[in-house]
Amino acid sequence: MSASAAATVTPTVAVRGHWTAEVPPEVARVHVSVGARHGDRALVLRELTRRVEQTREVLAGYGAAVESVENAPLWIRPHFKGDKPTERVTGYIAEMQLTVTIVDFTVVGDLLLRLADRDMVSIEGPFWSLRQDSDAHRRARTEAVREARRCAEEYATAAGSRLTGLVEIADTGLSLAADGMSPGAEAGQFRAASIGSVADEVGFAVEPVAQTVHASIEARFTLAQPDFT
Repeated sequence: MSASAAATVTPTVAVRGHWTAEVPPEVARVHVSVGARHGDRALVLRELTRRVEQTREVLAGYGAAVESVENAPLWIRPHFKGDKPTERVTGYIAEMQLTVTIVDFTVVGDLLLRLADRDMVSIEGPFWSLRQDSDAHRRARTEAVREARRCAEEYATAAGSRLTGLVEIADTGLSLAADGMSPGAEAGQFRAASIGSVADEVGFAVEPVAQTVHASIEARFTLAQPDFT
């Protein structure tokens, strides 16, 4: 290749940028299953409705600490003697699941105790997470791009060149995380709404679990031709 032809070639450098950090969770979610069992179909639905309403009243007692309570579809099924469909129906079992989103983590332990202390209620959680639109995701992407540029500049300097342009940036991986908590009600605000619970006698400490934010990108930059003369 002639010197003039070589001079027309635009060199490029391809690099990857990564950024990882642990940040506090933004929300905690608890799955609450409320059930009922009775020999009569209508009565089991009535009892389930009553218990769901009572559970919602418990959650409402936490005020702004509980951001939302979402219903999953209700289900009801017959119960058979000996658990065999060929046998006669001996009753009905119904259940509804609620997903509770909590933003004030100081009430999580108290909330778990009060829900777990209710009849035909089972809980699963808390599950810690970040919001999908969390600033932590944006920061992860930005820092990964900056890291890629720093890496490309190091390559360019080592080759006696400099960056002249950007060809492309490709997202190669992104996972959840974020910081920040929304204010909520104190756990004590709930005391008057639920009397006689085990939560009045014991405490249950729950520590938020840090969330890992990670971003990884690939970037390609153009370089000036080094001067080898």
